[in-house]
Amino acid sequence: MHSIQMFLDSMWVEMLETKGQGSFKKPTFNVHADSSYINNPNAWLNIRSHLATRDYYSSKFRHGRNVSPPNHCGLCHRIGHPRGMCPFPGIEGWKGLENTEEFMQKTGRNP
Repeated sequence: MHSIQMFLDSMWVEMLETKGQGSFKKPTFNVHADSSYINNPNAWLNIRSHLATRDYYSSKFRHGRNVSPPNHCGLCHRIGHPRGMCPFPGIEGWKGLENTEEFMQKTGRNP
């Protein structure tokens, strides 16, 4: 039971300023936690499934729903953000992007 509490205490939520069709704000929330506290693979799958099937509510954004699979960045291959929000092209010396102009055209932002 102690490991479950430590797992729950390690959780945090990150909001991404994503947009839907027509550039309307449609924020996405990533829920993070330290899964190393859960040593049993079956327990981890059960916890993950339980959290993924919950309805979420915010006084600011109202009801939310889980979206699977999560965001997947085509540039850095992280799952925490979509390609257009990748922070890595803005880091000096990052070698992952070959064509800066293509990135700017697709995302509308400078790397």
